[in-house]
Amino acid sequence: ILLMLSWSIGDAAAPWVHYQKLVSTPVYIKVLGNTFEIALIATAACVLLGYPLAYWIHQLSPGKRFIAIALVVLPFWVSILVRTYAWIVVLGNNGVVNRSLLELGWIEQPLSFLYNE
Repeated sequence: ILLMLSWSIGDAAAPWVHYQKLVSTPVYIKVLGNTFEIALIATAACVLLGYPLAYWIHQLSPGKRFIAIALVVLPFWVSILVRTYAWIVVLGNNGVVNRSLLELGWIEQPLSFLYNE
């Protein structure tokens, strides 16, 4: 971070060269586009799922509310490595989601949820 900051405030002409390169190189434009697209989708999903969940939790009695909040907060207490492995197990080709969809007959072959956009 300090190195990037020094590039931005170091030479008066240098920062604009880097920003010009950022917006004129196709690979950087594609990466920025993907970044903003994923951020927008994630934000929309969080809002669409989070607000109804928060409203429902607010309507619960105090005892049930405590349990519901604990269930929401519990994943943050688990290591990122464990959470990542759990997502691989759940979303893998032989994971819970694909097996359920196959058993229900909604799909004929597993969907690729991992390692893609």
